[in-house]
Amino acid sequence: VGVHIRSGDKITTGEMKTIAINEYVHALRTIQNNLKKNDLNIFVMTDNLSLYEELMAKGDPSWSMTTLEEPSVYTMNGHEQVVFNLLPQEKRVSLFYRFLTELHIMQRIPNLVLTFSSNVGRFLYLTSYAIQDEENVISLDVPKWSTF
Repeated sequence: VGVHIRSGDKITTGEMKTIAINEYVHALRTIQNNLKKNDLNIFVMTDNLSLYEELMAKGDPSWSMTTLEEPSVYTMNGHEQVVFNLLPQEKRVSLFYRFLTELHIMQRIPNLVLTFSSNVGRFLYLTSYAIQDEENVISLDVPKWSTF
């Protein structure tokens, strides 16, 4: 299962509502039940390492979670475009490549938990190779999204 958790300026600007980690846990349990699996392998794509840590703490012991994030000042509070723009170019490029790598991984995961208010969530919905149907995607804010 792939999980995308967005925070930072997406929340602080009011573009997206805060979604409690408990909602992600509930969605993951729903997927686990639907798949009739005893355990889950979960990849977490997030701009906020503290939310990943909270998900790990509240998650089921049968879940194995991983992420590409490493602790840094930048990844502890979520993506803030103004802060990102002030980073040295080398750091911005490195973070961009990490972001592309996460997208590439998420596109190949057959079950996703995300938000359709996020551009990343909509992009993954449109471009994921492994998703068989809409039932494999749970959006925690906008229940349905369409390009039509």
